[in-house]
Amino acid sequence: TGSLWVGVIDIDHFKGINDAVGHAAADELLREVGRFLRGQLRGDDMLARIGADEFAVVLTELDESEVMSIAHRLHAATHSHVFRVGGHRFSLTVSVGLSFAQPDRHSAASLLAAADTACRVAKEAGRDRVQIYDLGDPKVSTTQQRLGWAERIRLGLELNRFTLHLQAIVDEKRRILGYEALIRLRDEDNAYCSPAQFLPAAR
Repeated sequence: TGSLWVGVIDIDHFKGINDAVGHAAADELLREVGRFLRGQLRGDDMLARIGADEFAVVLTELDESEVMSIAHRLHAATHSHVFRVGGHRFSLTVSVGLSFAQPDRHSAASLLAAADTACRVAKEAGRDRVQIYDLGDPKVSTTQQRLGWAERIRLGLELNRFTLHLQAIVDEKRRILGYEALIRLRDEDNAYCSPAQFLPAAR
């Protein structure tokens, strides 16, 4: 008996398609992609659209090698298929992130969040690939940390925790030539966080 797995499938460069052909054709393309992905899965597998260009899939009773085989089949089949919508022909690629249930990650929300993180890693690594969520992987760990900082930045803006500090710029005779404005973020304990910690997530 295998584990419970959740996958997030993101269509690469979909915003460009949407801008090029318009919302109506793009929505029809998403429906076509959904039907196509459904046809690649087993009867008991679940597929749902969860975002503008993202789908989630739930796979059960499979080990890691079997799940990777399905994910790579979805990936390769999408890559080689030509979608036809409204007189347009589309060749698509997808980025796929996978997560599996563990004692510290068994709720639907945590599994989906982990799969989404893995999908972001796949996209940042060049798109058009499959990635398993594994905090032992430095790429996954770095992305997870950055996403955590993104939430802290959002809270910081809501709670007015950002402050500006002026740092004097002086010459060799210690005369003040001007000031440099530096942004700081106060955490929950009222300690200041280094910009090096939160600025990468703010890009």
